[in-house]
Amino acid sequence: MVSSSSSSSPTTSTYPYSSNTNNNVILNKKLFLTTTNTPTGEEEGLIDLLYDSECPICQMEVDFLKKRDINHRIRFTDLSSPDYNPADHGNVKFEDGMRKIRAVLPDQTVVTGVEVFRQTYKSIGLGWVFAATSIPVIGQAADFLYDVWAENRLRLTGRGDMADVLKQRATELREKEPVECDENGCALDL
Repeated sequence: MVSSSSSSSPTTSTYPYSSNTNNNVILNKKLFLTTTNTPTGEEEGLIDLLYDSECPICQMEVDFLKKRDINHRIRFTDLSSPDYNPADHGNVKFEDGMRKIRAVLPDQTVVTGVEVFRQTYKSIGLGWVFAATSIPVIGQAADFLYDVWAENRLRLTGRGDMADVLKQRATELREKEPVECDENGCALDL
């Protein structure tokens, strides 16, 4: 995984063909490749797929998409990154992104659930895989099944429930806070 760069605040995204290793973050032995999120000329028109790299099934899907995204149509943004900033990604809050998969389309529309898969697969030339979900009855069934999965995803992948994940996130973000020092000593802002 490599990342792209620009001049705004950093967030973790992976972008398959450019590199910036100056601002990488290592947290709990996991390397987060940081990028800035103001679209550059290369990134205009990308679907910004927001995913949870801590979810093994989600990560398998992202790996599948990355291998097939030969024309670089998808920007992969890891919600688990300590640098994730909702303002850079359609104002999707961490908690909302963790509840159900989301993507920000090039026109800044935020889509959720099965629609994310329809849009991302279509962008890489595999739209036929999810085409049947556009038929109302099939689409409703697919949406229902995805919603059941999304509701239980954290427990099924051994991560507890949403409260556990939010508590862990808060702890990680507190640990990431910079230490401020002055003539009286150093302290963390809590």
